[in-house]
Amino acid sequence: MEPTKKSYIKASFWDRVFAAIIDQTIVSVCGQILAFVFMAIFYFLNIKSANSYLFLTGILLGIGYNVGFIYKKGATIGKMALKIKVVTDGYAAPSLKTVFLRETVGKWISNLGFGLGSLWVLKDKHRQAWHDKIAHTYVVKVNETHTLIPGEDAPVAKKAHVLFGIFVFGAVVQFLLVVAVLAFLFVASPYRIMDQVMAPAIPADASIVINKISYRFSSPKRGDVILFRSPA
Repeated sequence: MEPTKKSYIKASFWDRVFAAIIDQTIVSVCGQILAFVFMAIFYFLNIKSANSYLFLTGILLGIGYNVGFIYKKGATIGKMALKIKVVTDGYAAPSLKTVFLRETVGKWISNLGFGLGSLWVLKDKHRQAWHDKIAHTYVVKVNETHTLIPGEDAPVAKKAHVLFGIFVFGAVVQFLLVVAVLAFLFVASPYRIMDQVMAPAIPADASIVINKISYRFSSPKRGDVILFRSPA
């Protein structure tokens, strides 16, 4: 008979949320300081396109902060404050490769679809986000001596499933709004004809939809009705 694998209590969704808020605040403050320093350097060096450098610096700062702290300490400052840490699915300290995979590719995939992968913690029996599953990691609770706390996780509560559903609904609404805005800007837009300039083909006060994408792939043809922007 094989011995039962020992289990340790996992961090809750809200533990992770509050830890992420602390970490994001720290990274944002450090990013603002670095941005001020770089802007001063770019000004003296007369570098015009500074925004792309600042954007890249912000991304690298966030990745470096998470990878560095988790690899060295097992937890970021926010996670340490909430008494949680990252371990492998065998409850060992993660390697640099594992941490880097988790904090780059893993979190990029988790954040697709308005963070659905991060919200997955709410309904997962092992309290894993998608980036945890990709890197084979857990986020567990620790005590005052930073020791893992043995125990079994409680079953996922019904209210957690409801909360997950609410978050997913919100994410779907956001996605549809983004699609609608992009479609309005680049695919088609509604217009109302206010006078008789196109009569009798199109009467006054008629509503029409302008196709914005056709002429990207073909040329105008005889009989097409084309809307021009006013040069004024």
